[in-house]
Amino acid sequence: MIPGKQYTPEMVAAIAWRRKWLIVVPAVLIAAIGCAVTYMLPDRFRSETTILVIPQRVPENYIKSVVTTRLDERLRSINEQVRSRTRLEQIIEEFKLYPERRKTEIMQDIVESMNRDIGVDIIQGDVFRVSFTADDPRSAQQVTSRLASFFIDGSYKDRSRQADGTNAFLETELSKQKEKLVENENKLAAYRQAHYGELPTQVEANLQGMHNAESQLQTVRNELEREHDLLGMLDRRIEDLTAAIESAPRAIPSTNGPSAPTAAQNLEAGRAALEALLRRVKEDHPDVARLRREIGKLEEEAAAEAATETPVATASVDPRVKTLADAQENKVRIERAIKVNTDEQTRLNKEIADYQRRIEAAPARDSELTELLRDYKTLQATYDSLLGKSFESQISANVERQQIGEQFRVLDPARVPERPASPDRPKLYWLSILLAVAVGLGLAGIVEYLDRGLRSEEDVRLVLGLPVLATIPVIDVNATRRGRRPVAAASAALLMTLAVAAVVWIGLR
Repeated sequence: MIPGKQYTPEMVAAIAWRRKWLIVVPAVLIAAIGCAVTYMLPDRFRSETTILVIPQRVPENYIKSVVTTRLDERLRSINEQVRSRTRLEQIIEEFKLYPERRKTEIMQDIVESMNRDIGVDIIQGDVFRVSFTADDPRSAQQVTSRLASFFIDGSYKDRSRQADGTNAFLETELSKQKEKLVENENKLAAYRQAHYGELPTQVEANLQGMHNAESQLQTVRNELEREHDLLGMLDRRIEDLTAAIESAPRAIPSTNGPSAPTAAQNLEAGRAALEALLRRVKEDHPDVARLRREIGKLEEEAAAEAATETPVATASVDPRVKTLADAQENKVRIERAIKVNTDEQTRLNKEIADYQRRIEAAPARDSELTELLRDYKTLQATYDSLLGKSFESQISANVERQQIGEQFRVLDPARVPERPASPDRPKLYWLSILLAVAVGLGLAGIVEYLDRGLRSEEDVRLVLGLPVLATIPVIDVNATRRGRRPVAAASAALLMTLAVAAVVWIGLR
């Protein structure tokens, strides 16, 4: 090429004509070689099977599946299992694949080659295709069928294994959670037993119990006051009777025995007791009203006794002795009652103090119990959740075992291929021809680029910058001899072109 020279289409055509043998001969040779190699390539047959993913036949609303992995993820997992070396070697041995290569190559290389011949493609959402390419069409169909069965069995085993694994995991976690829950329940029961009566839920009962104890204590106190009053009255009565008896003359004992105290004597004792009681309590006190009623009855009895009284024998025993004995007996009885009520008062005071202690301890127990109950509620909620999930997992595992869950089913079984899948000879033939033409044109372009010859007046002016005065035509004395060479070369190129066309025609057939 000459720098600065503008090449027109006519000039390019002239260059191509001038370099026609440099273009044609390499192109024909390369095309012939490419077509011959393509023709000699061995045939490869591919068999395919289509597998449909059938969803779970039990509605998800009733039984939720524990296998939640997507189809592509499960296919990837099953594909890795199917492509394992152990399984592929088993298929190679069973169907006697690659017999020639097994004589010279190691098994690892053959397994890798077979791995490349296996194809797994997802066609759409729930349909995928499994294919295998082999030198023999029957072998391709058999291996494809076997691979499809591996995918179906692998899906069932994979789903069952996932379901069983999930079920076992949930059962283990449920057992651990149950142990924690039982341990917490035991702690809670021991705490409630240790602090029985101080729990927040027993505050109302403690208040009611303390109120009842206080009412009983007030009643006991009133009884003690009344009994102490009666005791004081009896003490004075005993002192008076003792003094009167000691100062009175001795009477002749009556043969009729001691007589009971008269109504007048009882009336006098009741009035004395009323006077002693009024010195300590007010007029509206219940005991005052009771004593007044008793005194009223005694006054009626004393009046009736006075109306029917007969003279007492001078020799009868002094009745004050009997009255003194009765008073001493009453004193003993009242002292015994005072002791009983005193013990009851002490018991009630202790009971009220115990109720008070329980009520005061309730806030602290409430805080401690809240902490225990918080952990218990959390454990209970977790246990209930795991129990429900474990139950659902067992049902889902049973669904998988009974094969009513998601399944792989062959939609189109593998068939014996009727024509080879590779090589694609028409495409390779055309690629060989295009490559040959490209090489020829490229070679001519390189030679033309390296050529620095001056072939026209314009070339002389561009390179030398001098005007051309005249041109002398080339006189070739060997023109006749050289004229025969193009004819021979054209004949050879034509023959090679015919040979390439024949090869292409045979291949296309």
